[in-house]
Amino acid sequence: MRWERALPAASAGHLQRVQQLRQALSQQRQLPQGEAGTKIWTAGSWFAGTGLARVIPDARAVAARMLEN
Repeated sequence: MRWERALPAASAGHLQRVQQLRQALSQQRQLPQGEAGTKIWTAGSWFAGTGLARVIPDARAVAARMLEN
């Protein structure tokens, strides 16, 4: 059975791709502002997983890292 209008399930390797993306963005944030240093942060169900039990702790962790930088 397929639920219409439901959030899709993550495919195999999704967690590793999210970790790689977040690591790459973290490295970009370390560059000086004039050298293409970005201030992009990621949060939400695509990154953390579906459901508030996964999204809220992830969003809080991202916000804490933002305040540290």
